[in-house]
Amino acid sequence: MGQISVRDITKVWGAFDALKHIDLDVREGEFLSILGPSGCGKSTLLRIIAGLEAPTSGQIHIAGRDVTRDPVWKRRIGLVFQNFALWPHLTVFRNVSMGLELRRLKKDEIRRRVLEALRMVQLEPLAERLPSQLSGGQQQRVALARAIVLKPDVLLLDEPLSALDKNLRQDMQVELKTLQQTLGLTTVFVTHDQEEALSLSDRVVVMDRGAIGQVDVPEAIYNRPASEYVARFVGEAFLFRGIVSGSGARPMLRLPDGTSVPVEGERLQTGREAVAFVRPEWVELEPYDVHSHTGAPRGVIDRLMFFGQTSDYLVRVADRQLRVKRRPDGPALSPGNDVALICKARVLAAQVDAA
Repeated sequence: MGQISVRDITKVWGAFDALKHIDLDVREGEFLSILGPSGCGKSTLLRIIAGLEAPTSGQIHIAGRDVTRDPVWKRRIGLVFQNFALWPHLTVFRNVSMGLELRRLKKDEIRRRVLEALRMVQLEPLAERLPSQLSGGQQQRVALARAIVLKPDVLLLDEPLSALDKNLRQDMQVELKTLQQTLGLTTVFVTHDQEEALSLSDRVVVMDRGAIGQVDVPEAIYNRPASEYVARFVGEAFLFRGIVSGSGARPMLRLPDGTSVPVEGERLQTGREAVAFVRPEWVELEPYDVHSHTGAPRGVIDRLMFFGQTSDYLVRVADRQLRVKRRPDGPALSPGNDVALICKARVLAAQVDAA
């Protein structure tokens, strides 16, 4: 059993199944992200763990204790929300101290713990300011300080960085991870941002319409997705459907148009239908040559997208579009050029496991 243990949790609203028999363990000291699009059930799951929603069925354990029917204040959790939820009429100090005051701690103890929490988030000099006098990042730090000052067993974060601009959000990601590691806090982080989940997490839970699509370390989620849904949602993926051909060291996926793509995967069976995927950075483009590229997938450059340090090609392949990272040492290509796609695709894990 983990620091947080979710057992057969369901949540039903009328005829809608918001959560479908969720089983999940969060390990002590782990940073676990729950990732998914709007409406997938990620925030509902977090709210049930927090005690803000009651499950239709199932159990929640925190630190070995059944808290399924306990109110929020009995669960020893810290909560940080998307909108920060600060009291606008109270100073930074009072926003952070309020939870301790409600627990009737002595004034000296409250002051010591509040200043310690503010020091951790680098806000001690701003203790007497009002929230309106703070930047968005500083307000987020106040919300974090308010959560950690209670010394919770677990920290629950519901899209806490989504209201910040990109640069500030990236800075806060570093600070949040550093704080979590310093305190050794078991943390559950809900987000719809894939980069955020992959960069911060020890493990990632990908939600799919009220169910868990995959739970694994970030590298496995990205490079070995369990399904088409996970492959498409996490990062960018271009899918090939075909029949496995060849054998030994050079298995191929024969596509409906007669071209073939090299594939990798364990226990691939010749003649079996399969789905493989590639990421934008796995593909090389070469000017198409009818003699040297016979059998390779063929595309046409639609456009070049410039991002500053990097550039991407958008390549039209049949009736679909593929994004390919431009390589500094690669050939100079222009819109309208015919290109050959040089890549090795990976057969989806579910396809491999079924083989």
